[in-house]
Amino acid sequence: MLRRLLADALIASGGRAERGGRLAAACGRYRAAAAVAPGYAPALLNLGAALEAAGDKAAAPSAPPALSRAGAQPGATAAAAR
Repeated sequence: MLRRLLADALIASGGRAERGGRLAAACGRYRAAAAVAPGYAPALLNLGAALEAAGDKAAAPSAPPALSRAGAQPGATAAAAR
């Protein structure tokens, strides 16, 4: 639970960075969120979307089809992606 709360805070910070056009910073925060809560879908989805937006499709993690259809938006809070 505590790991997800920290991941959610990092995702929110990444979203602010992404909306501000700071994709490298956003990717760093999403990576940190994924490291704190391994396998946490909102962190992985936001990281993948930010990496693609930055033009680094090769580094974007692959999401299982069910997660891809979930409609998570880049920079969205984890609560909205659940």
